[in-house]
Amino acid sequence: LHIGNKAAVIAPAPTVNALPSAMPSVSWWQIAAAVWLAGMVLFLACQGRRHCRFLKLAARWSADIKDEQTLALLHNLKAQLGISQTVGLQCCDSIGSPMLTGFVRPRILLPAADFTEEELRFILKHELIHFKRKDLWYKCLVLLATAVHWFNPIVYLMAKAIDTQCELSCDAEVVRSTDADTRLYYSETIIGVIRYRSKLKTSLSTNFYGGKKGMKERISSIMDMNRKKAGAAVLG
Repeated sequence: LHIGNKAAVIAPAPTVNALPSAMPSVSWWQIAAAVWLAGMVLFLACQGRRHCRFLKLAARWSADIKDEQTLALLHNLKAQLGISQTVGLQCCDSIGSPMLTGFVRPRILLPAADFTEEELRFILKHELIHFKRKDLWYKCLVLLATAVHWFNPIVYLMAKAIDTQCELSCDAEVVRSTDADTRLYYSETIIGVIRYRSKLKTSLSTNFYGGKKGMKERISSIMDMNRKKAGAAVLG
C-alpha cells in the first residue's frame, strides 16, 4: 500500500490453526469389537445371575436325603461305576426334574416325588454317569463358546444339540447290555418325570428330562437294541 511517497507494509493476518477434534476417529472394527465384547459380557452376566439365583433357591429348599436304603443304593452305584469322590444327594422342592449340579461340591438333586427303588436306580445311575464323564465341565465349555459367538443363532442350535446328545449318550450307558423290558421301564421312568415339569433350570446343571420335543428321539434311541457304530460320531 503506497501512501504518498512512503510505502506501508501490512503484515498478513496470522493463520489460526484448526482446533483439534474433541472426538478421536473410531474405526468400524473398533465399534464392532466393542459391541461384541458388550454382548459377551451381558450374556455371561445374565447366565451367571440365573445360576446364582438357582443355587440360592436350591440351597434354601433342599434337604439332605437320610434314608439309609436310598443312600446305600447311591453307594452301590458309585462302586459299580468306579466313582470314589463324594457326591451329595438332596431333595429339592423347587425343581421338577432330577439333576446334577455343583463343580466344587457336586450333588444330585431330586424333586419331591415318590420314586420307586427301580426308578431311583435309573435316575441315580444316569446322573452319576454325567458326573463320571464330567459333563458339567463340558456344559461350561459350551456356555463359554456360546458367549463368544452370542450373535450367531447357529451356535444356540449347536448348544441345544450337544445337550441332547449328552443325554442320549448317558441313556445308552444306562441301558447297555439290558433287555427290552428294562429299556421299556427306563423309558417309562423318563416319561414319568414329565408330570413334575421343571420349574427351575440353569445352564450349568444336567436335566434328566430334556423336554417333549426330544422325547421321541430319546425313547427311540433307548429302545434300539442294534449295536451303535462309532465311526460317524468320531468323524463328527
